Order: sequence, then structure tokens, then C-alpha cells
Amino acid sequence: MNHGWLTQTLVFGAELEQARQRPEGDANGFPNADIDTQAAYLDTTLTAGRYLADGGVGQFDVCLGARYDRYDASGQNDADSVHDQVSPRFRLAWRPDDALMLFSGYAEALRAPSLSELYANERHFAGFCAGPFFCTPDNYWIPNPSLSPESSHTWESGAVWHQGDWQLRASYFDTRADDFIDTQVDIMAGTTQAVNVQRAQLWGYDARVTWQPTPFPFPNKLCRPLGSFR
Repeated sequence: MNHGWLTQTLVFGAELEQARQRPEGDANGFPNADIDTQAAYLDTTLTAGRYLADGGVGQFDVCLGARYDRYDASGQNDADSVHDQVSPRFRLAWRPDDALMLFSGYAEALRAPSLSELYANERHFAGFCAGPFFCTPDNYWIPNPSLSPESSHTWESGAVWHQGDWQLRASYFDTRADDFIDTQVDIMAGTTQAVNVQRAQLWGYDARVTWQPTPFPFPNKLCRPLGSFR
């Protein structure tokens, strides 16, 4: 949509997903369980300015969006779990010309636990003996139906450059996660369980090179639809 000196791109959508776990035969380590997820997202990108070669200070993209997630999980012994969250995002990009883009932004996200993390109770791995006097028992998954979803807050900054059929993207990200879902293994007790870690930090660099044939040009817009995070 064009508003004179300002261009607006609007993206919206919804997602529905169902997962069912129905064991048959001797698969007794996977109890009956269900998880339903629903999501809706809205994203808008505002673009203004002119490239340096055209006498401007470059083009600017301001991206604003939000995503709503909800999941309903039910499993053995009526162990139900229902959670929802609204996750906002913001990103600012500057493009001095058609080939280079610098960007920085903030986003939140919700990661629901999987059916296996919530309800699995099968054998994880067989026991072993490391010597004549040291043996470990078989290791079994322990269900954790009270597992909370993982919520994250991420800052990311980087650059994108493309020329012809090639694109190079590099960025630095810093993610702070609440109720981070981790796997806790106790060798001597013979148990493995998905657990929540109250606070976790994940940071690092991401770089990728992409080749895409000319008939499928790269989009100039920075923001991706909110159907996925990172």
C-alpha cells in the first residue's frame, strides 16, 4: 500500500496444528496424548526514504508485529497443560542502496514443549558397565506434564548484502529465555526428564550464504512473516 512518501506492507495469518500420539502393539512407552496449537500474527513494514545515489539518506524500514500463541496438551492421568502468550517484535533497517541492508531488532517468542518432553516414559538407553565394579542401570524417560513453555527475548543485529544470484547474511544475536526447556539425565538413578531452567542465555553469531537463480529474485523487505521465529 502506497501512502505518498510512505509505503506499507501488511502481512497477517493464522496457524492451526494438531498432534496425536496413539501407541499400538508393544509401543507402551508412548502413552495416549494430544497437543493442539493455535496462532495468529500481524506484521506491518513501513518504508520511507531514497537511496544515496538518488540524493537521499537511504531507505528505512520500520517493522512492527505481534503473534499470539496458545497450546492445549492432554495426556496420561488427565495431566492437562494450557498456556498462551502474545509476543511482540520490532525491527529497524537501513538500506543505502539496493544491495546492502543493515538491521537491528527485538523479538519475543513462545516455544511449547513437545509430546515426548511432556509424556514420554520409554527406555532412553540401555545400561552399561565401565568396569568390573561399575555398572549403570537402564535409563528411562520420566514424564513431566507440568513442564512450562519456554519464552524468549532476543536482540539481533546484522547486515545483508546481495549481488545477482548471491546473498550474504551475517548477524549477532543475544537470547534470554525464561523456563528454558532442558534435558536432565541422572546416570546412576537411571532417569531422564525434560525440565525447566528458570533463566538461560544463548548468544552467538549466525552467517549464511544463499544462491538463488535469477528468475526467483530476493525480496527487498527485511521482515519475515511471523509464522516462525528466527
